[in-house]
Amino acid sequence: MIKLEIKKIYKSKLILFTILFAVIMSFYVNYRSNTKDGLYIEYSSYESFSPLSIFYENFSENEYKLMNKENYGLDFEKMFKYHYRNYPKLMNFMTNIDKKSFKEKYDISKDFFYLEYNNLRDAIEYNKKYGLEIDDENDLKSWKYGIFEMEYIKENDLHTNIGYFEFLSTNYARRIIYNSKIIFGIPFLVFAILIFYGILSKEREDGTINLLKTQPIDYRKLVISKLISMNLISIIYLSSFFIFFALICFVQGINLGGFREIYRIFYDGVDPRYFKAYELILLILLSFTIIMNLIYSIIILINSIFRSKYSSLAFLISIFGLGYTFTENIKSLKTVFNPIYAMDHVRSIKGKINCVVEKNGLGTYQNINHSSLIYLLIFFIISVFLIFVAAKLSEFDFKVYEKEKQININKYSVFKFEVRKIVNNQSFVIYLLATLILIFSLHFFEVTEVLNGINFNLKPKGKLELYKHHLLLEEKKLKNLNGDMAESIQFNIEKYKKIINNYNNLIDGYNKNDSKKFYKAQSFQDKLEYDMRGMGGKIKKTPLTIYENILLNNVSVDNNVKPIVKQYFIFSHYQKFKSNFEETLDRKNAKYLTNSGIYTTYRMLKYQDLDIIFLGIIMFMIINGYVSEKENGSQLNMIYTQPLNRFKYNITKVFSQIYVLSIFCFVVFAFAILNGVITERFGEIKQPVIHYLTYVKNFNSINEEDALKTISTMPIWQYLTKTFIVMIMQGFLISSIATLFSIYTKSKNLLIAMTSGFILTGVILTNLLNVNIVKLYSPFSYLFANKVADNSVMIRNVIIGGNFVTSIMVLTVWSIIFMIIGSMIVNKRKQKI
Repeated sequence: MIKLEIKKIYKSKLILFTILFAVIMSFYVNYRSNTKDGLYIEYSSYESFSPLSIFYENFSENEYKLMNKENYGLDFEKMFKYHYRNYPKLMNFMTNIDKKSFKEKYDISKDFFYLEYNNLRDAIEYNKKYGLEIDDENDLKSWKYGIFEMEYIKENDLHTNIGYFEFLSTNYARRIIYNSKIIFGIPFLVFAILIFYGILSKEREDGTINLLKTQPIDYRKLVISKLISMNLISIIYLSSFFIFFALICFVQGINLGGFREIYRIFYDGVDPRYFKAYELILLILLSFTIIMNLIYSIIILINSIFRSKYSSLAFLISIFGLGYTFTENIKSLKTVFNPIYAMDHVRSIKGKINCVVEKNGLGTYQNINHSSLIYLLIFFIISVFLIFVAAKLSEFDFKVYEKEKQININKYSVFKFEVRKIVNNQSFVIYLLATLILIFSLHFFEVTEVLNGINFNLKPKGKLELYKHHLLLEEKKLKNLNGDMAESIQFNIEKYKKIINNYNNLIDGYNKNDSKKFYKAQSFQDKLEYDMRGMGGKIKKTPLTIYENILLNNVSVDNNVKPIVKQYFIFSHYQKFKSNFEETLDRKNAKYLTNSGIYTTYRMLKYQDLDIIFLGIIMFMIINGYVSEKENGSQLNMIYTQPLNRFKYNITKVFSQIYVLSIFCFVVFAFAILNGVITERFGEIKQPVIHYLTYVKNFNSINEEDALKTISTMPIWQYLTKTFIVMIMQGFLISSIATLFSIYTKSKNLLIAMTSGFILTGVILTNLLNVNIVKLYSPFSYLFANKVADNSVMIRNVIIGGNFVTSIMVLTVWSIIFMIIGSMIVNKRKQKI
């Protein structure tokens, strides 16, 4: 039986797909490691960057106690001698860091470590000399562990994996550990579901399982052989990933070591405990193997119950899709005895620091202690039990009765016939279910975060309390000072008083539903936070960002829009960021704090890429062209025996797909709005969003008067309407292209690949040519519906003269061209079945 299952896997090309998936994951993990700033933060041993950060934060909180002590400030300033800016070699290296190779970074990383190490030794002496104590228990544990870890690195001649400069010494083992949630988590779970959802039910549909049952076989062996074949795929994935990822690291010059580095174990005790990297990786592999066997057992059990592979897939999508959503949003499910939660293997095995948001919205750091591996034993026992149950269920003779389908074509209802073919396909229901679960997940992943943000911004013990705390520290300093420094501190005191007074007005305006008072205070707060973000080079200041926020606030006052608080100011599309990751994170966080129905839909489109996800789904769900007829034997020949005009039939086929797509899009929008209505309310339809009128070349130096001539606002309902229209027109374009290509293929997978490849090529060529007239009239410039609706697409792609009407006309004209070409070809060319 085992040999038979392995042969089936080989013939179905699952091994090839698994290796391909491993290669894709290798490149993605490498890309993520190279581009994501602060990758180490996910599993950091410290609340801040390093043990030194704990010292500096503690000093800041207690500086007022030291002001009567002689030389406290001078001794503190001496520690800055260890900053790399004081060393020309290191300063020059960091200035040209983008030009340095991984090997060069690795070789110099020890120089940065010894600066950090010597700085830490001085910090220890400073605490002793001035009697500074660390009061917080968790901070004290982290401080002691930090001292131990720095000594361990020095004694074992390792390269540092601590703090901001850890990226200099990045290595193979560290990248695997920091990305373990991606490598051994949800992505592979999704892959496993997609390739194994019909592992038994498909054989029932095909009738092959009945042949097996005529043989003298043990049903347990049948089920166990399935489980072994699934584990074989896991082994192939792991082996392929480790090999390809090592090759990728080697080619880039990334060190292939790092296995002796240590990773902190979080527990209630004080003494430092740790895993070495190789020990942690082995435990991750053990955890991955056992949890995946539990998942495989569930898949087999469901396949033993359901006759149809599509029913199995629907059930699997439901339990794991909703399970993942509930796990991330319900506190009681965040336990290692939940396999989805436990798939963050590093968190389960060694523990981690977690930011917990209190009722006032303030975040506090708490340690999640490591878990005893008893949960893995429990998972193993449950897996054995589920396999036993599945084997028993497999003994039953499930009979599948299929009603013979007859195809009747009425020449006056070809359109309905085409629509019926799409919606009657079993996969259509599966994709619809998956989409609705996705919408549900996208919404509820934001609900708690938004509520926490509201509490932080509007509760007296939230952000307002932080401002009061800063004011108190400044007042304590002032008591022990005089002269110029006292004047500086007095200035800070007056500044914080002004901020606190304005913030009280903001909260009062919100509570009293006073739009004028609220949005006036919001404008002051936007400018304040924008200036603070610009300090230290966190963002490059772009005047249009603040002009746009002031405009939004003013329009909200004019239209008496109900007060809606923001996380912080909304970034202009002209705003430049240091990296793509930073831009994605900042734009996602810069949003209004409301879970209303209308804003939930806007948020999904603008910040969660629902429009792009939608295009991907319709490629699989709706766009079939002539493939569905070719896959079903000679159905196309039978259709052509009818008195049909092939030219018109091709057009009908395209429009039937657009009709279904429009209904599907409406359902998606309606369901998104419904989620928000259930959580909060329908929302404020007059809420303004920015609408870009013309592209500005001198956006970094433009004054407010000129800037306001290039931007306007539109109500959020109008933005959503425009986005809906653009998504339909994008579907029209894709349908026309795919229907044209379907003339030349009978494989749905190949059709998707051809259509995707053609569109991707169009996008690349449009960007490479970088000619305004090409970008203006290329349909591939307008594939992001959320950016076409507010005309920010012209900023993103630097298109001069673009607007919403032009975008729609370009999409429409090109869609018609591709549709007409397809109709002409199909009218003259006999298709191969």
